[in-house]
Amino acid sequence: MKVFFTASQRGKKYFGEDYKKIYDYLAKFGYDHVDPMIMEVTEKEFYKKLDEKGYDQHHWLYNNFLAQVKKASIIIFESSLQSMTIGYMIDKALELGKPVIILYKKDHLPYFLAGIKDDNLQLVEYTEKNLDLKLKKALEQAKQMVTTRFNFFISKSMLVYLNETSKELHITKSTFIRNLINDHKKSHLVKSEKNI
Repeated sequence: MKVFFTASQRGKKYFGEDYKKIYDYLAKFGYDHVDPMIMEVTEKEFYKKLDEKGYDQHHWLYNNFLAQVKKASIIIFESSLQSMTIGYMIDKALELGKPVIILYKKDHLPYFLAGIKDDNLQLVEYTEKNLDLKLKKALEQAKQMVTTRFNFFISKSMLVYLNETSKELHITKSTFIRNLINDHKKSHLVKSEKNI
């Protein structure tokens, strides 16, 4: 199964060893990395390239991220160092309906991310001693969430309602639709049980 793992480049000086352990554990557990950039490019190289190539590099970076997320079945972020960029990437991955695992080191809870309500999101605290077990358990749960993408057409008024309602509830549009389906399934099961 393919995974995309990334973290803050700035965080490498504080949590670089943890990034490497996560990256290596994923390979050890039999997952294929779709993008090795977080491990192969140093922080200095990363920011130097952004400065030298400017807008073109920013454009490439954004589109590369979207392409890698689309390729992967599960998306993993290490978020012990809070980053607006990583937060945005998490939001995009959830918007694309991907199971997302956010790992953070004990005492480094990403408070803003902890407020997200989405069935596809797992927020997992770890220590050096339990990282492998916590990651393995989160991956097993994420595998249960891997789904097939389903596209359908809706009217403009339905889209406006969907946008407004999902913003009001602070959830993604996908989560809102999944919740509707789950609610219908539950009510249907209750009706079926009453008829037995």
